[in-house]
Amino acid sequence: MNLISSAENIKRAASDLISKSIFLCKYGKNAAGMLMTEKLYYTEPYLKSCSAVVKQSKIIQDKFWFSLDRSLLYPGGGGQSADQGKINGKKVQEIKVEENEIWYHLEGNDQPESGAPCEVELEWPRRYYNMQQHTGQHLLSYVLEEYGFRTVSVHLGEKYTLIEVDGGLPGQDQLADIEDKANRLIREAQPVKNYFVSRDEIAQLPLRKPAGDWKNLRIVEIEKMDYSACGGIHVGNTAEIGYIKISGLEKIRGNIRVQAFIGARADEYIRSLAAWENALKQELQTEPAKIISRIEMLKSDISRTTKQMQFYRKEYIDSQVIKIAAETGGNKRLIFRRDDLPTEDVMEIARQLSGEHKLVAVGLCGDRFYLTAPSPEHFDTVKFLNEKGRDLELKGGGTPGFAQGISPLKNDELIYQEITKFKN
Repeated sequence: MNLISSAENIKRAASDLISKSIFLCKYGKNAAGMLMTEKLYYTEPYLKSCSAVVKQSKIIQDKFWFSLDRSLLYPGGGGQSADQGKINGKKVQEIKVEENEIWYHLEGNDQPESGAPCEVELEWPRRYYNMQQHTGQHLLSYVLEEYGFRTVSVHLGEKYTLIEVDGGLPGQDQLADIEDKANRLIREAQPVKNYFVSRDEIAQLPLRKPAGDWKNLRIVEIEKMDYSACGGIHVGNTAEIGYIKISGLEKIRGNIRVQAFIGARADEYIRSLAAWENALKQELQTEPAKIISRIEMLKSDISRTTKQMQFYRKEYIDSQVIKIAAETGGNKRLIFRRDDLPTEDVMEIARQLSGEHKLVAVGLCGDRFYLTAPSPEHFDTVKFLNEKGRDLELKGGGTPGFAQGISPLKNDELIYQEITKFKN
């Protein structure tokens, strides 16, 4: 038993030494000469929790930062946002990379000591959506390029994906073909692989976008189709992307921006479309195929009704102008209040009383006032406000023939007395 046990221990130690040697060759050391963090987000992207040990700690501007010997949480990069999660039950507020080392800052400025064990938990739904979205974007960019639309830039958002491409505006039929092909490749369940290559090996790969000046580069490959230099995290199979729904196009900087919902967000978007369709069906009392024609009919009805309302509004305003002018008893200055009308109608009545009947008029509506005159020679409205506005609590401004503003006090009679006495 002792010999067997010793043999097992030797075997386990040898296996551990080999693993550590491979890790050291692959990841190397950081600038301080310390063994770099094991990047579990690359080697085990489906891992949801792990144990780790604090390597180093430091304080920057009163914030406590520390690094771990193993990193489950992706710090962000390649257009993909950083993971979220907890370390020892505390929310990770920030993750950053400095000199090839990954640093964490926790809520409450928590300060685990060097050498302390930690339990790391990943917010999996966010990570998995990011994986779906990123691989989906690679696949959609590949298909777009097959149709002559080269990817210029990418934005991986919280809810949707934006891919800016060069070339002309795709037609609706072509766009449908692009979407169909992308989803067909998803259903084919093509393997997605990632691996590091040397500078010499890079030259042998048909990269969709030229690589920068790297000695070693991480490649994400959708089996024998798309080869991209990428530091992001991806699903292991295109079937996991789920679905891609192209939702819109926009011209920008001479290029075309394609908006798409991918993975879980595509599911949410399609459910929302179905909900909107059902709501419109109920509201318009028609079948989905007839919704557009029903809306066009309603727009026509609204346009016709609007024209009728404009006609009757003009008729009503004209009648009120005649009525108010007839009640002046020969006075050339008047005041009227109409709280039952829209403010723009009261203003129009006052303007017409001055323009057509040569009257100085004050129109009041709620706390608004409109002071109009046939001309500045008849009555300088700006001068009146400057001299009497403070006493009457009229706050506003305008031109010598028209002024408007706020009248918080309903002192209509006092205003009328002052305009009848006022002289330019």
